[in-house]
Amino acid sequence: MSNKIGQERLHTLEKNQYQGQLSTVKLAGPKGLTMADIGLVLRKQQNKLGETLAKKTHFTVTEIDNLLALYRKLCEGIDLDRMDRTRFREFLHNAFDMTDDILLDRIFKYFDNDNDGFISRDEWIMGLSVFLKGKILFSI
Repeated sequence: MSNKIGQERLHTLEKNQYQGQLSTVKLAGPKGLTMADIGLVLRKQQNKLGETLAKKTHFTVTEIDNLLALYRKLCEGIDLDRMDRTRFREFLHNAFDMTDDILLDRIFKYFDNDNDGFISRDEWIMGLSVFLKGKILFSI
């Protein structure tokens, strides 16, 4: 595959992405998109997301990358960009030994900024920034 066709496919893929989820992509050229192409685009996107979130949070880019890896592990088998209440509660219980239902629900509501019942990657990082490294004023 020529480099020009590969670049064209990457550009087409990047244009058709929406918040980290791959949409149906119509590709020009004789061959389909390879897994290496998809991996490259996703790595670029994650690096860009890490840099953006590092400016808004108390985390470094490396810490954000590690937290996003944990997020992906917790969301295995479901949508890439959505963690439901049950998985979030399991995480808090396993990581911090929290068992109080009211407290778990309040923390979930704090993380879920758009009130859609799921925690996105951005909400995950922003919430953990306050939860783990925030000042007392942010947590009140």
